[in-house]
Formats: sequence, C-alpha cells, structure tokens
Amino acid sequence: MIIRQRLAYMLESDKRILESWRSVAGMLGRLLGKQCEAVLHSLEDLQHSVIFIVNGNITGRSVGSPITNTALTMLQRIQEENTDVTEAYFTRSPDGHRMRSITCAIRGGSGEVIGLLCVNLDIDISLCQFMQELLPPQVDERKQQNEVFAQSVDELVKETVTAVRNDIMNDPAVSPSARNRKIILKLHEQGLFELKDAVIIIAGMLNISRHTVYLHLRNFKNKSHSS
Repeated sequence: MIIRQRLAYMLESDKRILESWRSVAGMLGRLLGKQCEAVLHSLEDLQHSVIFIVNGNITGRSVGSPITNTALTMLQRIQEENTDVTEAYFTRSPDGHRMRSITCAIRGGSGEVIGLLCVNLDIDISLCQFMQELLPPQVDERKQQNEVFAQSVDELVKETVTAVRNDIMNDPAVSPSARNRKIILKLHEQGLFELKDAVIIIAGMLNISRHTVYLHLRNFKNKSHSS
C-alpha cells in the first residue's frame, strides 16, 4: 500500500525511463525465443501494472494485468537488500510448468524504484524444443557475422580487416583492381570507420594512401545520398 501511495503520480520523465525498457524486454524475447516471457511492470498502478509483455501466453497475462505476489516479494527483497537485480528463483506458470525467473528494478530520476522487469524462462520444455527455438533451421555460414572479441581497438580493426580482406581476395567475382574498393566498402558497411585511427590502420594494411581511403568513402556516401 505504501508503494502505491508513493507512486500514485509518476513524473513524465520517469514514464519515459520505463518506456525505454520496452526494447530490453523485446530483445530478451527475441534472443531466448518463445519459452521466455519478459514482463515490464509500472508501480504507478499495481492493479494494472503490466505495461508491456513478450510471450505473455506462458502465464496467460497481457497488458493491463495486475502485479503478482511474487513480483511484490521480489520488490520487497530489492528494497531490503538495496540491490537492483535479484538472484534467480523458481516459480510455476498457471499450467504447472516450472520457470526459472529473475527480477530487475527500474529506478526513476530520484533513485526510487518505479518499475520492474521480470523474466520467466519455461524450463519444462524439452532440450530439443529449446534448441530448435534458438537455432535457425538452416545456417548459411557465409551469412553469419563473425564477431571479433578484441582486447584493443587496434586489434579489432586489424582482425576485422584481415577477415574481410581474406574473403574478398578469395572471391573470384571481384577483379584485382576492385579489391581494395570492395574491402573498404565492406568495412564501411560494418561501421569500422567510426573508430579512431581506423583510416590510418586500414590504409597501412592495404598498402594504399589515406587519401585513397577517404576518396572511396566519399564516393560511397555520395552514391547513398543520391539514391
């Protein structure tokens, strides 16, 4: 009751903070698949606390549903332990499925808890179902993004250039005279030129001048603007 009275009126700035968490809930649903429910609660109105939900069929809830007793317990624990994220805990869905759950506090501009993000993962589905949800039916390795986990920006640039250069050099459809331009285009599409000193490193690795790199970049940008 104290919580409801305290948040009977929520600042517009705090509402915007809550709204910004919709993308986080949506991201979790996309990453973990149909077995993951992500629920965004606003503490402004506990009778209708759910303001956004992904895969609500897991618990049968929708926007406008009330807060649960477990969510209130987690809120109490967050406040008592002065933390933002609970330990993982286990609950059951209305149809009896076991769920591994976790709750994250959302704080407003003054530091008060104004909402909760609760994530429930159905762990009673088979491992086969779980993996089928996470993995695409067919994987085209050529279309997969090979992420570079570098220890420095220099290492990131060099490893990315090396990978792109190897792909272009081994592509018979790209003529020798077009290779550097194609490499620079690929690196541009990957956003590598947003990094400081990327032009210097790339020019050195391709054995071309910085002016040539900038010339290709200008041409790419001019074409994109004209189209």
